[in-house]
Amino acid sequence: MRTRSRDHSGAELLRLVAQQEECFFCGGRLVICETQERHVQTLAKLFHVIGKGKKCASPGCGHGALRYRSSEVGRLVLKAHEFGRDIVLWAGDQHVRENVSIARVHRRLVEDSGYRFASVASATWSTTTWLCASAWRGTRGGCARG
Repeated sequence: MRTRSRDHSGAELLRLVAQQEECFFCGGRLVICETQERHVQTLAKLFHVIGKGKKCASPGCGHGALRYRSSEVGRLVLKAHEFGRDIVLWAGDQHVRENVSIARVHRRLVEDSGYRFASVASATWSTTTWLCASAWRGTRGGCARG
């Protein structure tokens, strides 16, 4: 099923490049080898994230296939998701601690943020809330409130 395209015109641009300059294994120079672009919605704003990955340029390095990526991308968003970690934690907190149904959490996000999360499948929401529930139980302190 194809979803409608979104208006990303107000997105804040973030260019994130791995900070490492030398290969951890051979000390060779790292060069940019890939560019990944995506839009990420957080509770606060929409970001257009451009992540640039690096790899070792030394032909003799046995770890030339290893990609170095910015850790900031991982702090902002989970892999293969369009919404930020803050939304994941908030949704899981609402579902687990506040005992709010997944459908109501989805409705609250749409009402509070004005952003349309219609393309997020229910399986993704279940995974999202499960991830936060696991993190919440692991910390015993709950999800941080912003």
